[in-house]
Amino acid sequence: MISDLPTDVAEDVLSRLPVTSLVGVRFACKKWNTLTKDEGFIKKHLGKNQWRKVVMLLDYKLYSCNSNLWKVVVDVIPDWSIEFYQRGVSLKGNTYLFAEEKLVDVAPGTEISDLRDFLLCFDFTKERFGPRLPLPFHSFGDIVTLSSVGEEKLAVLFQKQGLPPYTVKIWISSSKIEPDAVSWNKLFLSVDMKPLTGFLFLDNGGSFFVDEDEEVAVVLDKARGKFRLTHNIACIIGKNGHFKQVDLGERADPSLKLPTNIPVVCSYVPSSVDIM
Repeated sequence: MISDLPTDVAEDVLSRLPVTSLVGVRFACKKWNTLTKDEGFIKKHLGKNQWRKVVMLLDYKLYSCNSNLWKVVVDVIPDWSIEFYQRGVSLKGNTYLFAEEKLVDVAPGTEISDLRDFLLCFDFTKERFGPRLPLPFHSFGDIVTLSSVGEEKLAVLFQKQGLPPYTVKIWISSSKIEPDAVSWNKLFLSVDMKPLTGFLFLDNGGSFFVDEDEEVAVVLDKARGKFRLTHNIACIIGKNGHFKQVDLGERADPSLKLPTNIPVVCSYVPSSVDIM
């Protein structure tokens, strides 16, 4: 049986697998479950997959877990910008970000509201950013956040700034998403938030995840008091007016009117490293 392989051979074979495959490996047999949790195996696995899941957009650097060193990405001359509060999403070993065209790079006479917006993917295999990827909407100063759906798909939340109805729209990509290509399925969810909460999500809030089977989304944000933001909340929204608001506690500093400690939700990604 394959589980009877000598330990050194099994370790070499298993260390070549992607991190996401190790979850299934651990269910194969008790021997492999123990092996893949061993500190020596973890270091060896990271050694074969050393450059990772970290991009410093200010200086365009990569961090190696194996060598504990930063590596400069030298071919980046951006004609786009990313707002400081935008959070990247990891999918299939790469990072996707929402970006906008730089104002200084547009043609004379172009309206600011016509600036192009798009997705960018940092390809960790090639160690560079890919081409601009299309979005299913056009945004200008609006609320846009990204999330992952399982290990194969990307989701994007869009909420128009300005006047009501404060409608939240969410799209989910097809599973055929790559650093240089993305396609979007039909609109997953569209919910008018005006009668439900009466406010927009925060620019640096709106962290969310979706459940495709239940056709609902959970969006994290801050509740509003009369003069200030108060506490963390989770808004569960779905079709046909489904809505539930859950108080997550952790009140903001009562002396501040600006948002503090914005709640963020992240999709789980399997890892060979135990959380201590």
